Amino acid sequence: MQMRWAWKAVSCAALALLLCAGCSIPPEAAFRHEAEPVETSADFAGCRRFEADLRDAELTIEGWDQPTVKVTARVWAKAYLPSSAKRLAETAEVKLARDGDKVTLVCRPTKPMWGNEQVRASLLVYLPTDASVDVASQHGSVAATAVRGQVCAESEYGSITLNQPEGAVRCETRYGNIRISEAQTGQLDCSTVYGHIEVLIAPGCWQGETIDLKTCHGKIELKMETAGEP
Repeated sequence: MQMRWAWKAVSCAALALLLCAGCSIPPEAAFRHEAEPVETSADFAGCRRFEADLRDAELTIEGWDQPTVKVTARVWAKAYLPSSAKRLAETAEVKLARDGDKVTLVCRPTKPMWGNEQVRASLLVYLPTDASVDVASQHGSVAATAVRGQVCAESEYGSITLNQPEGAVRCETRYGNIRISEAQTGQLDCSTVYGHIEVLIAPGCWQGETIDLKTCHGKIELKMETAGEP
């Protein structure tokens, strides 16, 4: 009889943990920890491409005139315990490496044990303006400014924003918006399933080839201006 009651007690405790794992955590009950910012860099001289493989990370790319890729990473985590939040945030790895004619960035934080815990990274990347960019992201937004090379960006859950692209552009996301401003040349190929697409062509500067915009559940806005128009 005692063993039966003990088994029931253990079963009830396990069920309570499972139920708690599936319910929302009030903001005041979650423990948050932000790791110290991490900076890393790689020589880009002689390279052509920058590739990024990301999960649970927000990526911002800025073009600059240095032959170097510089990354500043900030990682934070929320968990049920302070020690868990600290461990999740401080063990997240950000890897930047040169491989032949390309530089690769990998950031895929460890997924927490419980569904309501989370780990997020914010990545700021400076790279040469003439670099070609190829980004694959899960659960994170992608933004790039002043990149003259070809841009290929895919995000499963996240928005894509490009400012002043000059090369061919291919953007694809399932759940997110796509916004491209001051596009000048190249080819624009953008598609989303659940989201809007907005494209602004630079006044009097469009010398591109084709524009292909597709969405299943959203709206498309194409604003093309010419010199002299308000």
